[in-house]
Amino acid sequence: MARKLKPRTPIAERLVKAREALSLDRKALAAALDWNLSTLGDYELGACQPSFEFLGRLAGLGISLDWLITGRGEIWSDAALSEGRDAEIARLHLTIAHMKVGAAAPGSLDSVLMGRIVDAIRAAYREQGQQVPDRTLGELAAAWYSEIVRAGDEQADRMMALGAKAALFRQELSATARDPASSKRQA
Repeated sequence: MARKLKPRTPIAERLVKAREALSLDRKALAAALDWNLSTLGDYELGACQPSFEFLGRLAGLGISLDWLITGRGEIWSDAALSEGRDAEIARLHLTIAHMKVGAAAPGSLDSVLMGRIVDAIRAAYREQGQQVPDRTLGELAAAWYSEIVRAGDEQADRMMALGAKAALFRQELSATARDPASSKRQA
């Protein structure tokens, strides 16, 4: 039987407590955070410090970074407490269950569609010899995604809606480039 190793740092101890509070084993937490299992193990042992990216992902599950880093306050972030941590944990478990069977979690993002949206927006800007700022790209992609998923559940319907949206956007962007005062770009 494998021996359970003791965390060597206070942060490592709190990472283990956070995982246990989420009612997850190490493998499930690594999957939920899309993180390397071995690296997570190193963090929990205190062999190395967690990266900022990891901490951000953990905070997304409702863990208070103030508590994790300093040990002060509650384990749950204010947002998780106001929403109700039990509901958050239930959603997390449902998402993990869907990941294990290879299905999309309810309300999850269609990453292929989002990738195509991002590509279409970048291509439209490139055609005009412009670069799209990251924040603008994110805002446009989110708005387009919301609009396109309403076009239907079938991939073909969504691809048609994306093609139409991209064509209209290229026209608007081209008109704005020719005469910036005459029109405003809309998402």
